[in-house]
Amino acid sequence: QSTWGRTFCFLMWGVFVFVGLFCVGIILHWRRQMRSLSKNRKEIAVMSVLGSGGHTSEMLSLVQSLMNHYPTASFTFVVADTDRSSMDRLAGCQFMLSRKCSVVRLRRAREVHQSYITSIFTTLHALVMAVHIVKSNSPTLLVCNGPGTCIPLIFSACLLNLFGLTSTRTMFIESFARTQTLSVSGRIALSFVDCFLVQWEQLVQKYPKAKYVGILC
Repeated sequence: QSTWGRTFCFLMWGVFVFVGLFCVGIILHWRRQMRSLSKNRKEIAVMSVLGSGGHTSEMLSLVQSLMNHYPTASFTFVVADTDRSSMDRLAGCQFMLSRKCSVVRLRRAREVHQSYITSIFTTLHALVMAVHIVKSNSPTLLVCNGPGTCIPLIFSACLLNLFGLTSTRTMFIESFARTQTLSVSGRIALSFVDCFLVQWEQLVQKYPKAKYVGILC
């Protein structure tokens, strides 16, 4: 029995090593592909997340500034699947006709008044969708400004970057309305994004990682 036990352990270790090497091989293959795409890409690809109400207004104003600064950049807008307001706002924007723009829909991680138990499953679903969106679009820059929809996308970008599958820079711009404390999304994103910007100087004193840039919109 001891001989069979040692043989079984040896075989299991062999399987684990094989699977590990196989996964490493896949990751290295994807990394080579991503480096090749990065070298061939001449244009900046921006992905921005729209939310309801003031978030969308601020983001669209910021996007217009980015378009002026990067005239050849392409833009992908991520909108929650139940957010009709942002879709209506986008439909009325002239740049949707004159620029390289696309829209993708993402399921909300949690709807208003949704139970916390069922939100576990919708959050996982949103995360899977977010990974697919970031991987398939491979944005150069992911820009967010507060709606909860952005959190799965930020996590997805960090995860894909970690494995070398994308090289997306992440930026979170806290809403103009947040003058004393960060939003819930902001507090979560603070530890994960590459650049965290605030529009009120007093916020930097509470959150040293943030960078004060003044009023943007």
